Amino acid sequence: MQRLIVILIEYSVHYYYKNYYYYYYHFYYKNYLHYYSSSNSSMSSSFTSTSSSSSSSSSYSSTYYYFYYYYYYYYYYYYYYYCCCCCYYYYYYYYYYYYYYYYYYYYYYFYYYYYYYYYYYYYYYYYYYYYYYYYYYYYYYYYYYYCCYYYYFYYYYYNY
Repeated sequence: MQRLIVILIEYSVHYYYKNYYYYYYHFYYKNYLHYYSSSNSSMSSSFTSTSSSSSSSSSYSSTYYYFYYYYYYYYYYYYYYYCCCCCYYYYYYYYYYYYYYYYYYYYYYFYYYYYYYYYYYYYYYYYYYYYYYYYYYYYYYYYYYYCCYYYYFYYYYYNY
């Protein structure tokens, strides 16, 4: 259950950040570049004398912002995956700790079960010994009673 929760959290974080950074930078810079290119195009159409310089400047600016946008996109994407590696490391560490704890608990349980089994065996042995002793005592008592009865009967018979 805990593993499922961690997987769901990782998936939700991955989905959210990936879409957020992608769509934000993609649409923001795309619209910005589109607006910037349009404004430069209108300016170049108004001022025909400087059309070549404006178009080259527009092309240079568009290329610059285009790479700027991709740089930021890949930076955040890399940062996100780096965080995922940390999460994965933390998850692995947590899983290792949980496995170690489970192993320790299992070992403790096994030890406890062994102790309980030993105690039960000892108790059973003690009970068996006690029962044997009781049986022996009862047998002895019965034998003693039988001897007494026999002696009494014999004595009574010969004295009558």
